[in-house]
Amino acid sequence: LQVPPGCVIDGGGHGASRGGGGVPRALVDRVLARLDGAVPTPWVVRSSAPDEDGPEGSAAGLYHTVLHVEGARSLKAALEAVYAAADDPGLAAYRRALGQPDGSRDIAVLVQQQVPADWAGVLFTAPPDAPPDAEVRLEAVAQSTTQATAGLTIPHGHRWQAGSPPPRLALPDEVELDARPLHD
Repeated sequence: LQVPPGCVIDGGGHGASRGGGGVPRALVDRVLARLDGAVPTPWVVRSSAPDEDGPEGSAAGLYHTVLHVEGARSLKAALEAVYAAADDPGLAAYRRALGQPDGSRDIAVLVQQQVPADWAGVLFTAPPDAPPDAEVRLEAVAQSTTQATAGLTIPHGHRWQAGSPPPRLALPDEVELDARPLHD
């Protein structure tokens, strides 16, 4: 699968934003310097937390993604929204319900090129230590995955065994999605 270009801000950016002044201008400037000319706009700004997806639970929809980000002011606001969602009491309650440590964690953030999509999806792959017959699952929705991760729409689900060739998927409205890898 092709992955749009971007950069990752480690958890230190989240910690730096907690001082009461929001996201430091120096952090925004460093990210802009990294993206400028290398990553076309608009950008998508999304959380990347260790407990976001795992065998014990999925916090998809509890963290935050901001679409259509362009420029310094928009990037700063997007980072603040993503960091605020990670500090939300509802997320802390979810962690407690799963028996995970309570309290906010410093999360990483991914800033990458936003690509237009007729269909978008989430691909759940098997970890490297999974048995050879582990299942791979794709959940696809029309337009943006935001509606699916927020629980506002039901995705079209497709499953196949890891290690076997992915099927050619027929989605509604006769849109076909080729789930085969682009290169080996």
